[in-house]
Amino acid sequence: MNSIMSENHGLMFQNIKSILTELCVDYGIRVPKIMGSDNMNFTDPQEQQICVCPSLEMSPQEQAHHIFGHYLGDLHELSPDLVANTIAKIIQNTRSQN
Repeated sequence: MNSIMSENHGLMFQNIKSILTELCVDYGIRVPKIMGSDNMNFTDPQEQQICVCPSLEMSPQEQAHHIFGHYLGDLHELSPDLVANTIAKIIQNTRSQN
């Protein structure tokens, strides 16, 4: 990977990490350790970590929302009420914006 692509990759990761952190804070979910990855996205609520591989196919915001959805899905097994309440808040926020 050349230095420009590496720099862009790093900037995208930082944007995704920032958005994921904001989402967790906004919805009262403990912020997991968010790490970069060279080959795949991976969420592990039990270990409280998310691995992010930035993609050029989605914007950082789209990718952060997508990964957050996976994290919620995985978190459901450990904290079903937290996830149900989070989904309810998301729906409530979406409806109030319309």
